[in-house]
Amino acid sequence: MEIDQKLPQVYIDQYQCFYESGLKSIFDLVHDEAQMSKQIALEAIGKIAEEGRFLASIENHQNAIAELAKKAMEHEVTFTIDLMPKSRPKIWLEGYLNINWELGSAEIKAIPHKPQLSAIPGHINIYMRQYPSIKIEYVGNNFDKTV
Repeated sequence: MEIDQKLPQVYIDQYQCFYESGLKSIFDLVHDEAQMSKQIALEAIGKIAEEGRFLASIENHQNAIAELAKKAMEHEVTFTIDLMPKSRPKIWLEGYLNINWELGSAEIKAIPHKPQLSAIPGHINIYMRQYPSIKIEYVGNNFDKTV
């Protein structure tokens, strides 16, 4: 029989869990901040263009500047609840166990024998332990002679 094994090693990759929780590597942090900055810049350009069109059509709006100021003062607060992390860690194992064996055979050398029996025959003694009898004794002369 041959046994070949590599002891198991457990690997746990929590990269995605940490990433979702905000614990990012410097490269991921720079990349995400750059993407968020681009998005904020595009939203700001859109807002400025919209306000410019609004001011350009001032003949349709009497108090355009006051309306823009009022709109700028409105601030919507959003509140969200989130659970972290959303994904599970990646877990994998490395290791193996190989067992190689060859089937063997059993060699049995048996000599059959007739059974040897020895028995003591049982016996029963039947006897009367006590014979039935009745014994009546009269004590004294106390007879009633009148009938």
